[in-house]
Amino acid sequence: MEEHASLLILFMELVSNFREIMRRTLLLNWFVHSYKHASIVFPFIIASPRYFTKAITLGDLTQISSAFSHVQSSLSFVLKSYAKIALWRSSTKRLIEFEKSLNELRLAKHHSRIKIIVSSKVQSIQIKALTVQIPLNDQQILIDNLNFLFEPHQNVLITGDISSVLVSFLKNKYGFLK
Repeated sequence: MEEHASLLILFMELVSNFREIMRRTLLLNWFVHSYKHASIVFPFIIASPRYFTKAITLGDLTQISSAFSHVQSSLSFVLKSYAKIALWRSSTKRLIEFEKSLNELRLAKHHSRIKIIVSSKVQSIQIKALTVQIPLNDQQILIDNLNFLFEPHQNVLITGDISSVLVSFLKNKYGFLK
């Protein structure tokens, strides 16, 4: 039941994130289209009083509009590149988080009490006094002092997906999750 609740919470967060993306996309599209349409008439609104007072000709009005269009096009770089900038930013954030995780793993490996001993004389895989605990503040121990010895050519069958194998192992060996 707890798994269902946590999955429901994760799904609701996913839906909320999707709605926020759609809302921001809608606002951005509204702004871009409004900006684009306003930029067409803006130079005419600004220069038309001079045209109606005969201070400039129709040709001058069109040249003002054309010059404004070029300036506006150059200044629209951020609007035109917003999707690429957002993609770059999200990729950069993911890479920074990935590098941070790698550094944490390196640090954990350095401070780990797990010792891997490779010997050409010994042909088996041996696990001695393995303790598995949840890496939270409470440090709840899931498996304590587990010992295994896998000899060469020994048949070991593990079936199912990894979560069901782990759950079955914990249920049968240690009586968890009853």
